[in-house]
Amino acid sequence: MKKPFAVLITLFFLFAGASAFAQRCETSIMKDISITEKSTEQTVTVEVEEGVSQLKLNVNCQLTTGKIIVEVYSPDGKRKGRLTLGETNTAENNGQKEDGKLMQEVEKPAKGIWTVKIVPTKSKADVRVYTSQITNN
Repeated sequence: MKKPFAVLITLFFLFAGASAFAQRCETSIMKDISITEKSTEQTVTVEVEEGVSQLKLNVNCQLTTGKIIVEVYSPDGKRKGRLTLGETNTAENNGQKEDGKLMQEVEKPAKGIWTVKIVPTKSKADVRVYTSQITNN
C-alpha cells in the first residue's frame, strides 16, 4: 500500500516541478484610430521576433459612413485576412452604424513585420487594433 502512494507522490512532484520551469510571456498593444472622411490609408505594424509561439491580431471597426477595408499581411506580403464594411451603403442610407471584427490567430508566426492595413473611402469610423504575442520560455 505504501509503494503505490510513494509512486503517486513522486509523480506529482515530478510534474509539478516541470511546470514550475515552464514560463509563458504575453505582450499586447492596443491602438485606437479615428477615421474621418479625409483620412487616407493607415497601417499598423507588429514586429514578431524569433521564438514567438502565437500571434493574435484583433481589429474592431465601427463604421458610421462610407466604406472601409481592413487587411492583415504576413512578413512575406501574403494577405492573411480581410474585412470589408460599408459595401451596401447601409450605414449611409439609414443612419445606422455597422460593426465588424477581424480576428487572426497564428501559431508559430513567421518572424518579421506583420501589417494591418486600413483603407477608408469617404469614411467615418473608429478602429481598434489589438495585438498580442505569446512566448513560451
